[in-house]
Amino acid sequence: MNSRDRRDGRPLEELGFYNPRTDETRLNVPAIVKRLKQGAQPTDTVRNIFKKAQVFEQVKDA
Repeated sequence: MNSRDRRDGRPLEELGFYNPRTDETRLNVPAIVKRLKQGAQPTDTVRNIFKKAQVFEQVKDA
């Protein structure tokens, strides 16, 4: 989301899916790594999901 858009506004790009009831997670890791390198700041909740999926290790390697 663009930080200047309203909360329920249109996303810039869909990077993944998380269902807390079933703990199902689908992430587009290459696109997430690209956005993080561009300066995207994940929320605390999303940061925890990324840590579980070891996304930040891929950011450091690339």
